[in-house]
Parts: sequence; C-alpha cells; structure tokens
Amino acid sequence: MDHLTMTHGLALSNLPVFIAQEYGLYRQAGVEVTLLRPSRAPDVVNFLRQGEAAMASCAFTSLMPLYEEGRSIRIVAGAGVLGLFVLGQAQVGGWDDLRGRQAATLRMDPLEILLYESLTAHGVPYESLQVRYLSNPRELSQAFTEREVEVVTHVEPYATQLIRDHGAKILSNGTDRWGASYPDCVIAARVELLQERPEVVKAVLRALLRAQAAIEHDLAAACEAVAGRYYPASAGDLLQAAASMPPGVDIRDQGEVILGRGAAMAALGYVRKLPDEGFLDFSLLEEVVREERDLWASLRVRAADPEDGAQPPREA
Repeated sequence: MDHLTMTHGLALSNLPVFIAQEYGLYRQAGVEVTLLRPSRAPDVVNFLRQGEAAMASCAFTSLMPLYEEGRSIRIVAGAGVLGLFVLGQAQVGGWDDLRGRQAATLRMDPLEILLYESLTAHGVPYESLQVRYLSNPRELSQAFTEREVEVVTHVEPYATQLIRDHGAKILSNGTDRWGASYPDCVIAARVELLQERPEVVKAVLRALLRAQAAIEHDLAAACEAVAGRYYPASAGDLLQAAASMPPGVDIRDQGEVILGRGAAMAALGYVRKLPDEGFLDFSLLEEVVREERDLWASLRVRAADPEDGAQPPREA
C-alpha cells in the first residue's frame, strides 16, 4: 500500500482530514496516511516547503508566498468552508471604533486578510490598529479572554467558544466580504507528487469526499471521534461550531475567491505578484468526482454540477 505524509491546520475546517484517518477511509481508498501535527500555524507551510509533508490541509493564503517562490505547490481541493470571524470585546462599537485598538491575528492567514479587507471596506486604515501576530488558535483565544486585545480574528470551533462564553461581538463572519461558501483550509500537494503519483493524490481526495459524506450523515458521531484528540473542545462544542463551518472538499467554484485575496496579500507585503490560475489544479478532483458521481451528488456542500449547472444546497 502506498504511504503519504500529510500535515494539517488546527481549525474545524480540517475535520474531513481527521475523520478520514479515524474512520480508516484513507486505507480503504488504498493509501496509508501519516498525519504530521503542527504546533504553530507557520509549521504547516514549512513542512511543505521542506518536503517533510507531500500534502497539506492549510489556510489558502499562506500558500501564496510559497507559490511565488517557485515552489512546486498546487491547491487541489478544499477541506472546510466558512467559519472565519472578526470578533470584538463587548465595548467595541463597530468598525469606526477600531482605530488605535489592540488586535490579534495570524500572519498571512485568511483571518488576517479578512481583517484587512474588512477594515479597508469601512475606510479604516489597517495601520491604525495595533496588530499583534500570534502563532496558533490557543494564543488567539487567550489574548481575547485575558483582555489583552480588543479585537481578535478567529476560526471555529474557538470562535463559538468566545461568542458563547465570553461575550464576543461578531464584526464579520466573512460572508459579507467573500460570499456564502468561501473556503478556509484547502488541500495542497507538491507538484512532484501530482506528476509522479497521481493515483495516491486521487486516493486521498476520494477518502476526503467519503469523510465529508460521513460527517454530513452523522455529525454528532464525527464530533465524538475527534473531540479532545484533535481539538481542545468537547463534542458538544464541536457540534455547535460545525453549523458555521461545514466540510467542503469540492471547491472548484471558489477559484475566484481564492485568487482574489492576492491583492490584499500584496498590499500587506507578503507577495509581489498576484497568484495566477496555475496556483489551482482541480484536474484530479474532477476525475474523482466523475468516478464517484453518486457520492459527490449526495454531498450538501459542493461546487455546481458541471453537467447541468445546477446549484446544490450549501449550508451556512
């Protein structure tokens, strides 16, 4: 059986990656997968850069500098959609009230880009905030709960905990900027893997589609399977948070959303050139969709039907 090392992020958008492992779906698809767990958000891209992992589930904007460097990285599918938030302490009045306030985010992450684009849209200069860059979701939560910052960008399941337990005010959930089904973590692969072992990539994508189907069929069981092991949250917390961050492997209709964030990445100095269509390669995903037509058609969150253009239901 083929073997693959894959790394991943720490958000709920990685749930299909974990369920495919816990339910034995990678092995059923014909590949043995070792998951390489990061301790900090930048570790994921570094594992790809250094070749320690051949595939990753990671924040899509963090891959843009790697692509610009000429590294052989492509986005081949999605993992989860929605679930990003800009949150304020109770005393924060709104966007115009953010000037001079302390904020915390993750560098080069869609969370930072959402904050930047939201501020820009409301006429508030990004540099007017005092932005702290932290390294993982736990640090973001801690900075907010200990009131070290007045604004934080966060992701599920941690955002729901801050809203429910600490009175965080929602300033944005991303849909006002990026639409009703934007991606968070995407599946990336090294080009040499795509070229030399495409069947292994297809096996991973097949397993992820099956994991999404399993999650949609019994979300409570999926949350029980990963609570405490992959997330510092109870199954109940995950179940509540999952309503705003469903799995979404087929993101072929989200290319414009992904590439559109390049302008903000350039404005913040992370890239010099905007990513082009070569950043995306959904060809193997398209093959798997054709081969698993019934499975794909059963999914609640997926791209438009390529044959008839019908829009499937998408859960917010």
